[in-house]
Formats: sequence, structure tokens, C-alpha cells
Amino acid sequence: MIKLAFLSLILGLAPFAFAQNAVVSSILCNGAITNGTITNGVPVGNATVTVGYLGGNSGSYNAQSVPSTGVLGLTATLNAGNLVNGNGNLVYTISGTPTSNGQANFNISLGGQSCQITVCVGSCCFNADFEDNSFNGWQGETGSCCGINTFNTGQIVGGNSMTNQFSIVTGPGNDPTACANPANGQPLPLVYPGTNFSAMVGDGTGTGAQAARLKYTFTISPQSNLIIVNYAAVLEDPFHSVMQQPRFEAQLYDQQGLPIPCTFYQVAASGGIPGFYSCPGNIRVKPWSTFGVDVSQYMGQTITLDVATGDCSLGGHWGYAYVSANCSSLNLSALYCQNGANNTATLSAPTGFSSYVWTNPNNNQQLATGQTAQVNINGVDTVMCTITSVNGCIATLSTAVLPAEVIGSIVDSNVCAGNSTLLFNTTSFTNSAFDSAYWASSDGYTSNAFDFDHTFPGPGTYDVDLIVYNTANCVDTVSTTVEVYENPTAGFGFNDVCLGATASFQATSSLLGNDTITNYWYANNDTLVGDSVTVYFNGPGNYQVELIAITENGCSDTVSQNFTVFNNPTADFDIVESCIDEAVQFNNTTTGLSNSTTFEWIYNNQLVDTTFNYSNIFNTPGIHNMTLIATDSFSAAVQCDDTISFNFFVHAYPTFTYLADTIQCEDVAFGVVGSPSIVTNENISDYWEVNNVFADSATLFNTTIANPGVYQFTYTVTSAFGCEVDTTFDMYIMATPDAPILSFNIPECPGDPFFLSAVGEANSTILWTGPNNFASTLFNPTFPLDENEMGVYTAFITSEYGCISDTSQIDATITYIKDFNAFDFPNVISANEDGSNDFLDLKSYFQTCDEFTLYIFNRWGNLVWEQAQNTPFFRGQDTNGNDLEDGVYTYKLIFDNFEKHGFIHVVR
Repeated sequence: MIKLAFLSLILGLAPFAFAQNAVVSSILCNGAITNGTITNGVPVGNATVTVGYLGGNSGSYNAQSVPSTGVLGLTATLNAGNLVNGNGNLVYTISGTPTSNGQANFNISLGGQSCQITVCVGSCCFNADFEDNSFNGWQGETGSCCGINTFNTGQIVGGNSMTNQFSIVTGPGNDPTACANPANGQPLPLVYPGTNFSAMVGDGTGTGAQAARLKYTFTISPQSNLIIVNYAAVLEDPFHSVMQQPRFEAQLYDQQGLPIPCTFYQVAASGGIPGFYSCPGNIRVKPWSTFGVDVSQYMGQTITLDVATGDCSLGGHWGYAYVSANCSSLNLSALYCQNGANNTATLSAPTGFSSYVWTNPNNNQQLATGQTAQVNINGVDTVMCTITSVNGCIATLSTAVLPAEVIGSIVDSNVCAGNSTLLFNTTSFTNSAFDSAYWASSDGYTSNAFDFDHTFPGPGTYDVDLIVYNTANCVDTVSTTVEVYENPTAGFGFNDVCLGATASFQATSSLLGNDTITNYWYANNDTLVGDSVTVYFNGPGNYQVELIAITENGCSDTVSQNFTVFNNPTADFDIVESCIDEAVQFNNTTTGLSNSTTFEWIYNNQLVDTTFNYSNIFNTPGIHNMTLIATDSFSAAVQCDDTISFNFFVHAYPTFTYLADTIQCEDVAFGVVGSPSIVTNENISDYWEVNNVFADSATLFNTTIANPGVYQFTYTVTSAFGCEVDTTFDMYIMATPDAPILSFNIPECPGDPFFLSAVGEANSTILWTGPNNFASTLFNPTFPLDENEMGVYTAFITSEYGCISDTSQIDATITYIKDFNAFDFPNVISANEDGSNDFLDLKSYFQTCDEFTLYIFNRWGNLVWEQAQNTPFFRGQDTNGNDLEDGVYTYKLIFDNFEKHGFIHVVR
């Protein structure tokens, strides 16, 4: 659209001059007249609607294009024009393809007034004439006769039959029963002349005294306010009474069910019935007849047509009829050619009535009779027509006598060689519509199309004539001259570019003549002018650059060439970082590649590689930078490239030390301390394993091992990136030595030597502890044992690996630690050598190590025995070894500066 608008400007269209706007006092949509046939599903060929208006002001109106409602698919078009001063007509052209049968409505507005035009598609009373070859829209009833009494309704089966009382009949063909009409020798056709279908009501058998009725309902509109009924009847005459005879009836009813006056028709079989003729066998025939009914007073309502036949009431004779119907607009027309050679007007009234009388209402002078007539309208401005139906009903219509002027007009158009010359037929029609046209040009071309569309053989001057007719048979002729100009030859050159660069185009257009050429460019949705232009394209791809070379006469030539904006490759890569001294991988992810794409890897401002992907080992940790240049070589002149740079990080390995005693004892907690670091300050983590099993993730690893043996400790330090170092060392877990085996002596007296002895693991050490802060590291310590040193002595050993045994202990005691005051002295011995109480053993009685002296005296006080600590004990003998007499002896025991006295009996 931008292009067309631009070309309109460069071809120098003149500005539009606005005239007085159209104004009317009324638009007469109810009297609109449709000319031409409009059929469902068929493109409209030549149909118009003429709409009258009142009070025109000679103002101009713009073209209109009004879409249909109701039935869709149609458009009513009004060409731009001027109103007459007073009353006149507007002619809308109907185009398109209707989507269904029915009424198409067009809401039109002009001159400040609005109304709705109604156009019927197919018919305003669809299938009233059975043209659908079905009973669609009709309702059937059956019953008995006579009179005609129907009650079984809606018995239509399928689309084209109803029991045996109704059938669709198709023409051509004649009724097989009726004879030829004696008046004209013509047989009775099955269908109304000029139509294709009718319905037969009744079956012609006469059995069962049957009756049949068909009904059709019309919706009354400006296009259907005239109902026309066509019928024929065939009745057998059995000469019964009138009430028993076969019969035919027809009637119109309003929407309240009331009969419409002058529409009832009823006849029973009989000889001499007006309008019937007789055939052999007493057959009475009503030839095809037509009656029209003016129902305009029922506008917007529904009207029902009721047609019925009945057999004789006695059940042996028949009556049947043929029927079809249609509807149209009840309008008159009276048109004359204002620019014709005489004042003759064509008068036309609707069909379907028995008589027509045309008069001049100004003087009641009869002008003509018949549906159509040719009359001299000199001095006549209005005509009146009295129409009479076959039933005698009379209606009077009137219309103004209007000029049906046709004024031929052509929109001139000079063209360029090789192009079609399109001359628009802008003929104006007053109170009429286009009927036909005839075009003729000086190169021998002729056409009957509405507009002229022809390509002349070459440059030059040609004459064109137009003869145009309107629907009132008026004619006008108009001529014009067409000049065909020479065309230039358009051409241009260019080089393709990369995205982001500006393209240059150079015109090479030429012309044989001397006309000036102006070059117009259409590129990248923009229009430029000049012999050379530059264009920036904001996206890659193939573009069509068009050059239009236009001469000063407006002749042009167009050339288009494909111009390519090559996409720069989109350089990109991803980096697989690594640890120091391991290869860093640079994966090329550049897009927009061609078969000739090359790559350059730049590090430290130097080209390091030209392969697709690149890898390299970097020995310095920290931040580095890599650049990739991708280049597409499309030609020597077109080199498209893209560059991208990324920082990347070379990760250091951690360093570490650890502190560990590699000899430990079973079941004794110990710790190993790591000391990691990393120069790149990345986060690092510790990982301890024992015999390849995870043990801890702390820098200080504390553990206890239950069983002796050699254990493999692995210490791993890992950076957050994953650079990992480790070391493995053996940890010796030593067994705990057995507790020492202890032995000792028991001293008799305080101060006697005390010997301790321990046996334990070789190369081990021992620690003794005991009462009175005793401690010793000797395996066999010896020391005097006093009373205050008695008690529990404990010892444990430490292996050569530092493993400590459980403790062993002994209880150190002294045999004799009491004095003589602690015991009772025995008072009798039986010195008879019987082995029982034969002597006085003080050490047996007195468990003490105190020095003592025992003196034994006889009753005379003589010393008979003396005993010390280490001398023999008393056996009832004196110091000389002589037995003492039985008796009581006294003793004196001296110890620690104490004396103890008592008696002892010697008994043998």
C-alpha cells in the first residue's frame, strides 16, 4: 500500500475538488425495484436495485459499498454521482455469491436519510413454485370429502412426496387424462408454462372419498407484496348432487386465519362451469390460470395460501389439481428516454391480473390497456393503472413518468506500451440502470464488457468509441483517444553486504527516446529516489530490491533483483576450565556458519590457533583472556566476521602439610592435623580415608582404631573447582601389652625386706605405685616394709611403642605386727609328749616380733626357765632340761619396758 500511494503521487494525480454534499428528504426503500436474477450459490451476473428518493438538492454523493445481512455474501455498490434537483432514482449494482435462499438486506444511507433495501435470493417466497423439486416450505393435510375436511397434517415424506395424495410433477409433459382444449387445440401441461415443476394435489383414483390440502405461508415485504397463484384442475363429473361432486378450492388467509377478500375460488364438477372445458368421459378441465393478489396492506405479516381437492363423497369418482405460486413486488414503472428521438414512454405493471387499464389521472384519459404499453407522454407526468384480478378484485396503482436518461462517459487513460488500457465506464443513468455496452477501438478490438480492458499492439494513438444502453432501451455514444507511450528499460547493479554494512545500488536504466528517466527504488520497506542510493538493512536474509524507472509520461519498467545481506557469524565459545598444567578446552559454539567459515584464536594479542576448537595448557594460575574471531568469506568483496572474548580462570592445585604420629595404640584416640592452602584463594576442602574408606572431612581428623595393624591413611585436599592433591601414609596401630605378672614375699616383721617382682612384654617399661607415695620403674624393686607401707601395690607396663597395659596389683602385708598386750597368755601346758599342748610357744600364741624375756618361777620363787626371742620355748622343763613337777608356776614376761605376770599350770 505504501508503494501504490507513492506511485500515485509520482504520477501526478490531481487533487480532488469537493462539491455540495447530497441531501434528500426521503429514500423510498419500500418501492425498490430489483432487476436481474439472483440465485443461491451462483455469482451474480447483472442485477441492480433501483431506489427512488424525494427532495434531491443536486448535491454530489460518494461511492458506497454495502454488505448484505440475512442472506450473506452479497454487496450493493453505488457509484459516485450527483442527485437531480427534486425526485429521482439511485441504482445499486448487486455483486457477489449468495450463501443461501431468502432475503438479503442492505442498510443504505444517503443525503441524511437511511432505510433498508430487501432483495430476494431465488425468490421472496422460496419453493412456492416447487423449483426445489420438493415440498420444502409446504404443509400437507389429508382427510375426506365432501365438503373438504382435512385433519391429518404434516404427512410429507422425504422431500418430494406425500402419501398418494401429493406428488411433485416435472415438465415438460401433458396431463394423461385431460383432452386438448377445444378453444386452441392445446393439451393441458403438467406445469405452468415457463416453469419446471408443479404439485399434483389428489391422486386421480376416486377411491375412499379422499381429500387433500396444501398450504404455503408467505412473509409480506416490499419485494413480496404481490402473490401470484397458478393452478389447473381436472374433475370427474359423476352427475351427483352438488354437495357430493368432486371439487377444487383455493383461498388466501391472513395471519389471524381470516379469509382475504376476493381470493376465494371454489368449484364442483359440472358441465358449463365458467373457464372449464369438457372432455370425453364427463371430464371437466380448468386450463392453467393465474390470479394475482395485492397484499401490500399486510406488510410485515404472513399470508397463507390454501389449495384443496376432494373426490366425490360416495367414493367412486375423483378430482385433482396442479398448483404453483410465486410472489413479487407490486410496482409500476413509466420511463422514457430523455435524450431519445420521441416522447414515447414504456409502461409496465406486475403480471398475474386479468385486466390492466392505464389512465392519465390529470384528465382521466385512458392511455392504454395491457400489462405493458407504449404511450406518448407529451403532457403526461403521472400514470395510473387499474388492475383487476381473475376474481374481480380491483386495485389502483400510480407512478410518476420519469426520464430514463443515459449519458455516456469515459475516464480517459493514456497508457504505456505493453500495459492494458483500462477505460472506466462512468456513464450516468437517471431512473434506470445499465443494460448493455459496446466498445470499439481503431485497432479493430470490440467488447461488450462494462469497462474497456485491452492491450494495444504498441506505442501510438488509438480512437475508442462506447455505445451504452439502459434498462429503458435508451442509448448514448461517446468517444475518446488513447495515447500509448514508449516504456523505459530498468536496470541496476550492486554488491551484497554483511549485516551492519550499508548497501549501495547504482541504476543503469535506459530509454530509446529522449524522455527523462527518474529511478524509484523500493528496498527494505522504504522508497528512495535517485540514480544511486544507499540502504541499511537491519536484518540478514535475501531481499528483493525493486527499481521502477519512470519516464516523464509516466511509463515505467520494473526490475527486481535479489540482494543478500549475509549474516555475520555469531562468534561464541564455551570454556571447560581446568587446573594448572592441565589442558583448558575451548569449545567453538559459533552459529551462522557457512562452508567457508574460518576461525582465529587470539591469546595475549597473538594468533595461537586456527582450528575449530582449541585447547592449551596454562602454567600460571589466575585470570586469563581468550578471543575468537569467526569469518565467513562469501566472496572477495564480502567478508563477514564476528569477534568475542571471554575471561577464564586457570585453577591452582592446593598445597598442604600434615602432622601425624604414625605409631598409635589400639583403642586409644589420636588425631592427625592437616594444614592446606591455595594461592588462588579458592575454597578448599579436606577428605580423609582409612584403608580407602571415607573417615572424615575436617582439617583435624580425630579417631580411634580398635584393632592393631598397619592402616593406610589418605589425606586429600580439593579446591572448589576440583583441583585435587593427596598423600598416603601408613599408620601403625600397636597392640596393648598384657598386664604384668606380679610376685612378692610376705615379711615377718616390720622392716624386713620386701621383694616385688613383675614379668611383662619385652622392651617394655614398668611403673609401680603404692602406699606412702611409693613409685618405682624397676621390674624387681626391694625395700624394707614397715607397717605404714603395707597396702595395695599396682603396676602397669608401657610397651616400646608407648602402649599401656592394664594394671596388676598385690596386697603387701607383714606377718607379725602386734604386741603382747594384744593376746591372752595361755595358763596350762600338758608336757606329756602326746602332741597336744606339750609346750609353750610364745610365737605361736603371741604373733609379734617384739623382743621379750620370759621368766618362769616355781612356787618358791625360784627361776626355773628363762626364754628370749630366739631361744627354745618352755616344755615343762627347767633350764637344765629336767622335767618340772606338775603344779602351778608363775611367769614374768618383759617386753618394750613392760612386764606382764601370770600363772601357768604344768600337767603331765
